Amino acid sequence: MDKKPRTSRIMRSNEPGFEAACMDTLFNKRTPINFPEILFQVHRVEDILEAIQLAKAEGLKVSVVSGGHSWSANHMRKNSLVIDMSFMNAYAVDKPRMQATAEPGCYGHTLMSALVKQGLFFPTGHCKGVCLGGYLLKGGFGWHSVELGLACENVVGLDIVTADGRIVHASDNENPDLFWAARGAGSGFFGVVFRYHLKLYRRPGFIGLNTHIYKFEHMDEVVHWMMGLRGQLSDKVELKISITRKSSVIHQPSIDVGAFVFADSWAEARAVTKFMHDCPIKKKASLRIPLIPVTMGIHYYLTSLYYPDEQRWAVDNIWTHAQPEDLLPSFHQLMKDMPPEPSFLHFEYWAGAARKRLDMAFSMEDDFFLTAMAAWKNPADDERHTKFITEEMQKLEPFATGTQLADENLNHRTSKFMSTENLLKLDKIRAKWDTDRLFHEWHSRPTS
Repeated sequence: MDKKPRTSRIMRSNEPGFEAACMDTLFNKRTPINFPEILFQVHRVEDILEAIQLAKAEGLKVSVVSGGHSWSANHMRKNSLVIDMSFMNAYAVDKPRMQATAEPGCYGHTLMSALVKQGLFFPTGHCKGVCLGGYLLKGGFGWHSVELGLACENVVGLDIVTADGRIVHASDNENPDLFWAARGAGSGFFGVVFRYHLKLYRRPGFIGLNTHIYKFEHMDEVVHWMMGLRGQLSDKVELKISITRKSSVIHQPSIDVGAFVFADSWAEARAVTKFMHDCPIKKKASLRIPLIPVTMGIHYYLTSLYYPDEQRWAVDNIWTHAQPEDLLPSFHQLMKDMPPEPSFLHFEYWAGAARKRLDMAFSMEDDFFLTAMAAWKNPADDERHTKFITEEMQKLEPFATGTQLADENLNHRTSKFMSTENLLKLDKIRAKWDTDRLFHEWHSRPTS
């Protein structure tokens, strides 16, 4: 998708329209705690080099934004220059080599659309509008990632502008330490990636969805059933539940259960979703939609219904392997006091997906993933709703093993997002590549 303007632009904090331009870099319309001094919209590598030099000349730190889906607005930092990569959005597909290149401002759904037309696939992000830049750096929990691996595991190379103004390539064979860091450091990465080299796959023979929708009164039973499946599901299935304040289907609080399938055939898809047919509480569902083929475009559309534009969001998450009785009291409290729709809880089955990972910075996951998504529109409610989400997720810390950088709340709640060993290794690599600590890290980091 082509975006305007087509030339680089430098905006300073004392210029009219500066804060509005900064807010345009954010999907989350909640007012950030801080704003930068300079916003530099880049269109080519030379612009990135200029931005690095400008930051050094003015004594500013650097942060980077691509699609702006950082819920905590990690790039919005005081005394900083923001490099806006959203206009660098080109991609190219090399089917014979089963590889693609993509700039960080390329939307995942745009790349996916181009790939499926050629019978190809890559585990792009679930939400329409998410660009590849931050998504790939944070790990990349995407479509069909259970079997194909995290998106960052399918990055085979990166082209990077370093803190000292060099252009380098990183891969297993070139600058492997930088390559290790780029796959999982997220917004704590200390360089500007301007091109990703991606490994592609053949499009699955069958892409589909099997859905149950339950009234809110059945939440405990649904959660017990889902968590009881631990270790039993095929890697060709993504099982998620969304606990909503008002379902668009039954028009009341609901639990939407979705089994997203990426199989080789109809027969295989039916076999791997047998657990939905055998669900002991399925007769309590208000609506059951059997396994049907679904295009990736429909997958993106259905997901987008949970994330309407122009909302103010407070988002936090945990990884956990706790028992249902440990989690359900917080589920009930969150749903009782969260803002009205479109606020919701996202609970995802991940057991078994964490097979042996590549050696990379990414190192935090567990059997289940819970995200609380509070949304509202009135700026006067910012502090109240953000405080509520933060405090409720703090109550879950005894049952949490860490947090995922993709939906982090590190500006309000510090949580472990990487193994201690990997975080220490990352610090050593940072000291080599960013000696003057030009690049911002995360809002906060665990002490051990």
